[in-house]
Amino acid sequence: MIRNLVEGTLEEVEHWVACPGAGAYAKVFREILGEGRVCEFPAGIRKVRPDIVHTHGFGAGLLGRLLNGWSGVPVVHTFHGFFPMGAGVAGGWARLLAERTLGPLARAAVAVSGSEKRLVERWCPGVAGRTVVIPNGVRSRKDEAARPAERGCVRVLAIGRLVHQKHPQMVARIASECRAMAPGVELEFRIAGAGPLARATAEEATRLGVSEQVRLLGDVHPVEAELAGSDVYLSTARWEGLSLALLEAMHAGLPCVASRVQGNVDAIEEGQSGYLYEPGRPEEAAQQVIALARDAELRRVVGRRAQARAQVRFSVEAMCEKYLELYRRVA
Repeated sequence: MIRNLVEGTLEEVEHWVACPGAGAYAKVFREILGEGRVCEFPAGIRKVRPDIVHTHGFGAGLLGRLLNGWSGVPVVHTFHGFFPMGAGVAGGWARLLAERTLGPLARAAVAVSGSEKRLVERWCPGVAGRTVVIPNGVRSRKDEAARPAERGCVRVLAIGRLVHQKHPQMVARIASECRAMAPGVELEFRIAGAGPLARATAEEATRLGVSEQVRLLGDVHPVEAELAGSDVYLSTARWEGLSLALLEAMHAGLPCVASRVQGNVDAIEEGQSGYLYEPGRPEEAAQQVIALARDAELRRVVGRRAQARAQVRFSVEAMCEKYLELYRRVA
């Protein structure tokens, strides 16, 4: 998302990026901005002497607001998934205390979805008054995605880090429910992503007897080929800000089946551009996947609606213009 924001505003904004110097992020931004515009986080921010500091996510927001909130430099903070209790009870209350304490140090805060903003208003009322909604955006695809030729099975794709938030084991449970409900429908579930729950996800698939139907692909870069080769997109997240992977799937013209949680409910119009299911009910998700698997025309119609919605509401161009307006306002 930061790469999209930087690339989409290069003509209007002089960007520096502060991040860990040895990581993959630094390499990406050096390619875009050059060696001199990437500095170590957080110490390098003082050397840049910026007009605005824009922090992203909890960790960067914690240090960025703490170090710059009293400096006179306007701080903009984007939450990218405000859900303190995702860190557990103790960790959740610690995060909530941090957000309530540091929130006033930011000149403005950004929620990436309306449901995220409502959660901020509920838990941090002192921050809510300076919080605006700017949805994430991904690259528009004006052409209609070409779905794969008939292959004998319907391919269901999930993309994301294999961590607690994304709940990858649920993919195996949904696959098991699909097999029980419709044994004659051939489905292949593919999970693109890596993380600490890879082994637990594979073990869950084996336990449920669907290891042949559930494939763990590891990190896939770029992911466009997987999107183009799939028929249905599946989100099993416990919460989101506004999932870039889900938006990419919509831009690619895929019908989406997603958990009815923060973020997902903003992206998908129920029954129009996709389907939502209760997070704890894999059988509900399975029913939706099976309905799409059995009806190629339904997949095409819902996928085209998803693509049209994404191009209008979740484009990089729209996102960048709204951030530029915010920068001008707070500078």
